Amino acid sequence: MKKNIYTLALGLFALGLAAQNQPNKPKLPEETKNKMLNASLHDHLTPVNPPSEFLQHTNPTVTANGENFGLTEEVIGRTVYDLQTNHTMQHRIVNYGNGKISAIWTYGRSEPSFPERGMAYNHKENGTWINSADMNSINRVETERSGFGNIDFLSSNKEVIISHQTDGPTLGTSINSAVGNQTWKFDQLPSGKLLWPKARVGGLDGKSIHVISTTEPTGGDFEGEIFEGMNGALVYNRSVNEGQTWDKINFLIPGIDSTIYNGFGGDAYQIDVRGNVIAIVYGDFGQNTALLKSTDNGETWTKTLIIDFPFDKYVDQLTDINNDGVADTISTSDGTLSVLIDNNNVCHVWFGNMRIFNSTPGDGSFSYFPATSGIMYWNENFQENQSPRLIADLVDHDDDDFLNIVLGPPGVITYQVSLTAMPTSGIDAQGNIYVAYMAPREDYELNGITYRHIYAIKSTDGGNTWTDPVDITPFDEFTEYVYPSMARVVDDFVHIVYQRDFEPGIAAAAANATHPYGDNDIVYQAVPAALNVGIKTINEPVRNAIVFPNPARENISLMFDADAPQDANISIVNLLGQQVMEMRNMNIKKGENQITLNINNITPGIYFINIMNNKGILMSSKFVKN
Repeated sequence: MKKNIYTLALGLFALGLAAQNQPNKPKLPEETKNKMLNASLHDHLTPVNPPSEFLQHTNPTVTANGENFGLTEEVIGRTVYDLQTNHTMQHRIVNYGNGKISAIWTYGRSEPSFPERGMAYNHKENGTWINSADMNSINRVETERSGFGNIDFLSSNKEVIISHQTDGPTLGTSINSAVGNQTWKFDQLPSGKLLWPKARVGGLDGKSIHVISTTEPTGGDFEGEIFEGMNGALVYNRSVNEGQTWDKINFLIPGIDSTIYNGFGGDAYQIDVRGNVIAIVYGDFGQNTALLKSTDNGETWTKTLIIDFPFDKYVDQLTDINNDGVADTISTSDGTLSVLIDNNNVCHVWFGNMRIFNSTPGDGSFSYFPATSGIMYWNENFQENQSPRLIADLVDHDDDDFLNIVLGPPGVITYQVSLTAMPTSGIDAQGNIYVAYMAPREDYELNGITYRHIYAIKSTDGGNTWTDPVDITPFDEFTEYVYPSMARVVDDFVHIVYQRDFEPGIAAAAANATHPYGDNDIVYQAVPAALNVGIKTINEPVRNAIVFPNPARENISLMFDADAPQDANISIVNLLGQQVMEMRNMNIKKGENQITLNINNITPGIYFINIMNNKGILMSSKFVKN
């Protein structure tokens, strides 16, 4: 459902919440905190001309340089159609273990109408993507114009893609005969006009397909109908036999009816499933943020409010909370959400922080703050009425207590979400939780435009504390990295796909009509689960580091240049961030150094060798122990 917003207030806002384990939380200059600038909601960019070396990738695999060395991006597809979601990202990637990965994206090449739009598919096995030879020849999975799909796997070793078809519109299932197979059987759900699905597979037998979506609204470009008193209702569909039949069709879960809601925005919700446990989270600018949970595979449900928005069925009221006749600013969700059921069936929720304000009721508009930032977090172990916590924010990379980010115009393209937005989550077998999100990168600015990168954090204690954000997008600063989607299963690596573009903005969105169409890369990346990437260069750096031999069996040598003499520690850590070897108080001389370590007692595997002083890590390099 399109938001009826025509005026916005542009301001940078720092929450007064204390985030545990967040020493680098940005400290904003006082004059910037609540600066108000007027700008059109349909904020768009005049086409820019970046340097020619940034216009085309000559190699689909790009080894990272500079700050994020050690990471490799793999281009798995391309698309001219560049709107992957309206708010919350779909489930776009599955990690099967043993090197098997499947990923999808909304694909289209023939602008501006994209008659061939649909979900493109790629699969990695034995180190190779099946469609790596000619990515421009990849076709859609569905037989009809489609988009906004999700992928998951069934216990019968099949994969299922749930997307919406524009002819109708309705939802469709595409199921292949086996993981990695590119022959798909397409079928439509008997659900009528639905849009923007989110889907997961569950059930104790792994055959239940759970889908949430909105009914097609009325007005504007839509031709739907009012459903149960709501213009765009959030409904639930279920099949318990791999999509052969559907026993719950457009079911309205108790607690989300027309007594509280006028309707729901497109993609402002998410779902996760673990066995018979289902978690649905929803929330948008002018409504509650809440969790719906079922422990019996979708038969019964409970509802828990995360943010109790002070106005039910909010449309265009004065945002006056204390009834003094003066409009108040209200904290809420930006509509980009993630939900994860942990290994103990506890639900965890993340969303982008947002604020809205309306001082002129009845004019068909209200204001929001697109420069608001902060990833907010809540879980079921929070005490009753405990507010969500700020756990990640914009990063002050140069530690000067200022965020050197161009706010615009043109500045940061808004995407109509928080500056820190589109969280996506995963979990490993030990219960460690991982979250990635997109945010503008300090000082990465070209022609007045600030570029977004993707950051990751993790918690090893069930969400009580979180690591500092790490930039995991390594290619270059003048590239827009957006729409992250993380595989639910994390092993030695966090598996993630995202879209990269050389110009911020969305050509396929009317709000950014002047953004030129062009190829956008769909990128896969495996990030070490230790998140020990994105190491910042500091004063007196180590340069020209070489580790040899690599792979190594008995001894490994480290050669490097240092800008100044200093004492340092050398440590070796595994992919889980566990230290397996350390040499303390090493005398590093100015100029060339060479150190040899005996690694006989280290078990075979992949490791990082780090040089550290009292200011932090000077250098990190990956090697393989045979």
